[in-house]
Amino acid sequence: MKVLQQIQALARNLFRRDRVERELDAEVRSYSQLLEDEKMSNGMNANEALRSARMNIGGPEQLKEQVRDARAGVWIEAFWKDIRYAIRVLRKSPGYAAAAVLTLALGVGANTAIFTVADAALLRSLPYPNADRLVHLWETKRSNDFTQMEASMPDYVDWVERNHVFQDIAGYSRGVYTVTDPEGPARMPGAAVTCDFFTVLGVQPILGRAFTPADTKQGATDVVLITQNLWQKRLAAATKVIGQTMVLNGRDFTIIGVLPSSFQFAPASLSDVWLPLFPDQNQITKRYYHWLHVIARLKPGVSLEQARTEMTAMAHQLLQEHPDIWTDEGIRVISLREQVVGNLQTILL
Repeated sequence: MKVLQQIQALARNLFRRDRVERELDAEVRSYSQLLEDEKMSNGMNANEALRSARMNIGGPEQLKEQVRDARAGVWIEAFWKDIRYAIRVLRKSPGYAAAAVLTLALGVGANTAIFTVADAALLRSLPYPNADRLVHLWETKRSNDFTQMEASMPDYVDWVERNHVFQDIAGYSRGVYTVTDPEGPARMPGAAVTCDFFTVLGVQPILGRAFTPADTKQGATDVVLITQNLWQKRLAAATKVIGQTMVLNGRDFTIIGVLPSSFQFAPASLSDVWLPLFPDQNQITKRYYHWLHVIARLKPGVSLEQARTEMTAMAHQLLQEHPDIWTDEGIRVISLREQVVGNLQTILL
């Protein structure tokens, strides 16, 4: 009931201002007359009673102003007066008005852009389950000041087989592919990944399936995963897209799955096509051939520091086993979030 009364009073003060002012003027006059009558009944003449009543009231206009300041909606009225005053001033100075509007627009735009970046880099977590357990693995080479160097396939295999701290490890390699369809050929970014890549990230296709070990064996049927964006824009969101053929680099690939629109793997964020990884013979056997990006998911309960300690020990083992290749290499373990954000976080802060 009280809230309803306040709303009614607010509406009355805002939309019936003339009537409210007339009633206020009548109330002040009535109050002043009552004071005068009271003082005259106490023996004052008319002039003395009027002067004394005005002194008690403090002046009719001052009293009215006090009442206006206390009634509901006064801040809205004041705000509207300020707006009208500002408009009048700006109309008189159109050049100044244009400069003010442009300055405000640039300020709002810049702040919006900065907040958008800051929100993604500082506030939001990566869009994967338990993203705090995701890491990126790099080889390092102190002599050349390489703090981030891709792994070789033999090193990747050793990491997979020897580690005790990662639940899963996967590799990927970025590329550009020519897609040929009824709309004509188009170049688009993509990536080739090991079969457990999407398992590491905890991502499931919205249609079809992800890769299996069978898809990455030599002689397997050429298959491809596409993003929801590609599915909608170039394939018209076809309901029977699974099993359709897509021509990539002149070869036929069977579409086996559609990745969700929420899937954004920042190191290869523009990729619309994802293929199984088929390394060539040199890539498989040459330990000095560094080309593979590696991500991993920490086992539950394993900290980033524990993983770093184990991988440092493994680097020493590989150095002893392959002194001709591993001269001053090391292994760097960095959280995937830090890898994505980099020094941008410090800059934004």
